[in-house]
Amino acid sequence: MNISRCRIVLGAVILGWGVNCAAQEAPAQPEHIDYWSVWADAKGVTHQSLCRWSDMTLEVFAPPAGLEWVSHDNPQPKRMIFNVAPTGWVGDWHRNPTKQWVVTLDGRWFIETSDGMRREYTPGEVMLGVDQGAQPIDGHEGHLAGTVGDVPARVMVVQLDPATLKQPDAPCAAGGQIIKGARP
Repeated sequence: MNISRCRIVLGAVILGWGVNCAAQEAPAQPEHIDYWSVWADAKGVTHQSLCRWSDMTLEVFAPPAGLEWVSHDNPQPKRMIFNVAPTGWVGDWHRNPTKQWVVTLDGRWFIETSDGMRREYTPGEVMLGVDQGAQPIDGHEGHLAGTVGDVPARVMVVQLDPATLKQPDAPCAAGGQIIKGARP
């Protein structure tokens, strides 16, 4: 129900008839998106940090749908692909091939960075891979990845145009700030 229709039924509310106009009321505070970032520091050591992207505005994104929090100035995609890592798969140490989002769709998988942190990713979690500056550390360069459990890991990968990243060489390259994990 839109706001003008809410005004029209004001009399009904006064008479005690219930009308739900809450869907159009703005939330008390802005929303945010949390994402993990796999990045390399100035010495080439890789880390994982949780970033919070809160640069969102409340607007009607798909008229006539209601208000939603929408991000702006997003990194632009170059390519989108799906990957399925089979049960028991362990990739060798490597860097992300380009700056990219990885969205876990199904299954579980892990990333171990050269600082020793190992983290498992589950369905719905988002990771930004920006460890292209990784250097060999104790014979390992970049990160190690593999599946966890008895089902394949299915992910969607959105490779990005590096020129459109807000902070190309920062841990939270897509935007936002670190809220947990390693800091530069």
